[in-house]
Amino acid sequence: MFDVFNLKKELQRLQSQAKNNGASIMCADIQLSTYELDRFPEYQLLTFYLPVGCSLQQYDAFWDSIDIDYSGGVMGVVWFTDGSWASPIECDGEQIWHFHKIPPIPPHVEHNDASLMPHWEFDGWGWEIVKDN
Repeated sequence: MFDVFNLKKELQRLQSQAKNNGASIMCADIQLSTYELDRFPEYQLLTFYLPVGCSLQQYDAFWDSIDIDYSGGVMGVVWFTDGSWASPIECDGEQIWHFHKIPPIPPHVEHNDASLMPHWEFDGWGWEIVKDN
């Protein structure tokens, strides 16, 4: 038997975590496979999306539509106002939403200056930075 999750509760949890970081959900694009949902007689891919700059009516309709139980097969991305995003992964039957942040741009890329590139050397086991500008 698989664990059952509720998509709305999962996204409310994400919203709460984002709020703790001073952000909120900006938009979302989520797909849910009905393969393991008993109430759907045939396989379908349900799509739920929250557009950027949505109206209050779209916002409410999105939250109402995702009040659905599932046991797997969710895909998609939720974007936050701070530039981060979250995507779901499944690990040992457990649904986990993984937060991603935009990585910092290295100085040599930001300033188009090769002299700012770090110097890498192979130490016999792996690569390491021996000089970081």
